[in-house]
Amino acid sequence: FNSTYASIKVQNSSGSVMYNKEIMGNRQQNAETQTVPVKVGDYLEFTHIEGDAVKEKTRATLTNLENNKNETIGKSARYQVTKEGLKKVEKMPETTILDGKQFAWSLKGYSDREIAKVDYNKTAEELKIKLEAGVPHSYFNSTYASIKV
Repeated sequence: FNSTYASIKVQNSSGSVMYNKEIMGNRQQNAETQTVPVKVGDYLEFTHIEGDAVKEKTRATLTNLENNKNETIGKSARYQVTKEGLKKVEKMPETTILDGKQFAWSLKGYSDREIAKVDYNKTAEELKIKLEAGVPHSYFNSTYASIKV
């Protein structure tokens, strides 16, 4: 196996990856121990290329250490951390364009000339609005664009 043989990923609820480890099938792996903070709302994902192989059913398992019950997880398993424990989910959240601390909007008019630019800095808690001089689009005789704060 010269590709990812198994992997472990931890993401927060907004999709930011807090831990990601890919284990290559044909490469030497060094011993390591990591403690990753995980809280309610976070997600865990496990993959194993042989996770659903008939002869190797115990190569990818989940065990509840409180009651000693276990199950095979197949090639991939995703869980969300809840107050009660773990909940199986179909997919992990993805980061979106809305995750971050600095954003910029651009409003353009005729010939794609920028007529307004708005910069938002969440850390500084400020919004900068810059309007360019000129006629935005002479074909429109009513409000062409607006910014409301």
